[in-house]
Amino acid sequence: MENDRNVPATKGDVADILETLRDVETRLLNAFYGYAKTNDKRVL
Repeated sequence: MENDRNVPATKGDVADILETLRDVETRLLNAFYGYAKTNDKRVL
């Protein structure tokens, strides 16, 4: 099936996008936490 951009998103589509966004947010927060933790060790 072709990807038709004119078809409305379903609740399932929105749920999938929200789950992906949460995963990205978690990975970003973990990366920043790791950086901050390493930086704190260098400063102290």
